[in-house]
Order: sequence, then C-alpha cells, then structure tokens
Amino acid sequence: MNNGKGILVFDRSALRRGQQVMVTRHGDEVGTGIVDDVTGDGSVVWIVFGGAFPRRLFLESDPEEILAL
Repeated sequence: MNNGKGILVFDRSALRRGQQVMVTRHGDEVGTGIVDDVTGDGSVVWIVFGGAFPRRLFLESDPEEILAL
C-alpha cells in the first residue's frame, strides 16, 4: 500500500541494510531512518535514526509499521 509517503512493507525480510524507511505508529510518523540490520525471517529490524536514540529495534509484533521510501 502506498499512502503517498512510502510503500508499506508487509514482508520485513525483504528489507535490506542501508534502505531508507519511515516508521509510523497508528498513522503518526515516528521518524525516518536507515535499516541497519534485519533478521532472515524479518521478525526483528534495527533502524538507525538521528537524535538521542539513534538505533532502535522493532519486533514484528510491535504496533509500528515500516514504509519503504
């Protein structure tokens, strides 16, 4: 799905290191960043953001959605 900001990633295992993404939660932007790492099954994704918390881990079960930019 493309909401005009990016393409919703349903299969997180398709994400690649260095890919630019946007993270949203309940439709609100959490931030944009770069994929730092992803497990083979896509259940865990690490994204590098700027600021005080530069690297965050997202689990597949978390409410955040990841959009490819």
